[in-house]
Amino acid sequence: MNANYREYYWHTLDNAAKLYSCVSTENISNVFRISAMLSEPIQPEPLHQALEETLEEIPFFRVKMRKGFFWYYFETNYSKSLLREDNSPPCARMERSSNRGYLFRLTYLKRHIHFEVFHALADGNGAIIFLETLLYRYLRALHPQEIPSGLAVRQDTPSLKALEENSFIHHTPPPKGSGIPAKVAKAFHIDGVRTFRGGIKIIQGYCSAKAVVKLARAEGVTLTAYLTALLAFSIYTQNYQYSRRDRPIIINVPINLRNLYESSTLRNFFACVNISFHPQGENLPFGAFLKEAARQLEEGQKEEKIAEQIRRNVTAEKNPAMRAVPLFLKNPVLNYMFLRNDKGQTCTVSNMGRISFPEELNPFIERLEVIVPATFSQSVKLGIVSYGDVLACSFSSRIEETDIQRYFFRFLREQGIEITLGCNEASATI
Repeated sequence: MNANYREYYWHTLDNAAKLYSCVSTENISNVFRISAMLSEPIQPEPLHQALEETLEEIPFFRVKMRKGFFWYYFETNYSKSLLREDNSPPCARMERSSNRGYLFRLTYLKRHIHFEVFHALADGNGAIIFLETLLYRYLRALHPQEIPSGLAVRQDTPSLKALEENSFIHHTPPPKGSGIPAKVAKAFHIDGVRTFRGGIKIIQGYCSAKAVVKLARAEGVTLTAYLTALLAFSIYTQNYQYSRRDRPIIINVPINLRNLYESSTLRNFFACVNISFHPQGENLPFGAFLKEAARQLEEGQKEEKIAEQIRRNVTAEKNPAMRAVPLFLKNPVLNYMFLRNDKGQTCTVSNMGRISFPEELNPFIERLEVIVPATFSQSVKLGIVSYGDVLACSFSSRIEETDIQRYFFRFLREQGIEITLGCNEASATI
């Protein structure tokens, strides 16, 4: 980033970012983590140098959030970036005072690099692009003979304006109505004992991506549909059947809109499909959940459905009454809307898909992992990502019970899938 560009850098927030910026709390951090496990221990100094170089190449991440009269906004952050050894809970709230105003955290531990991002800054796709560039620069510094200079990390070379585009606005259909949903359905919530001091329990399973894809294809469904159905089935067998509340299991599945619309933005650009299961009776088969997941996921990803969701969200943002209200009055309203929507979902399944980096980097990267933080309303969430042939399924939860996670992985093992398990608590039973 040249000095003149840095001096005058200023940017508004996208549609999703405006909501995230108003609702961040200790219990709802809206911070997600993408991790890379390398084949050798991390060397801090080259990693920090790689971070600085990546921020010069992708200046959109070198920002801090400021409070305006009507909305928050981004401007250049002149502070030196931070790199720390990882010693804090995953996906903790992004504290500006302890993070020099940056909206991301880069930490390391043994062979792991953890990249945590406040969702107001970017979504998973934007974070992956930043992490890919960072890994290339870091590994290039350590292995100049194996990794050539000038390697094209991305096949395309979008401009800075393309990377910073507010794609929600660019692809918004004509406005219609107020954009504010009248009602949110009440969802079933998973019962359990709260984790000590509200911490997040992480349980992860690693297996062959090809083996699970083969399992899904044998059923005629996608990997996302299969694992979403399995999570719903796990909730049903381990929790729902023993509850008296007659509410549907509603699973939120974020969808990357770059696959539907032409966009290179690093900012948020996703929609959500809510998949609803309302089991009636006991001992229902897995096939019933699988059929519903595949049908609703396919229906929810139709272009007209996505376009209507974008229209509703952006129309609400552009509502004259909302635009004219000062930020200190907007905050409680947006916080209420966010919490209402959060309570209307049982849990979230976020599948980052199959990530591929330049083949020169493959010998030095063993796997990727993604963690999306559970909340008190959505006490269990699942993050999925595959790199090479390693599929990583990472559960985060705010309850002590691990029955749902154990059943999920045990089911896969019964289908012949070999799984390696890990947890962030040595005493946890998995």
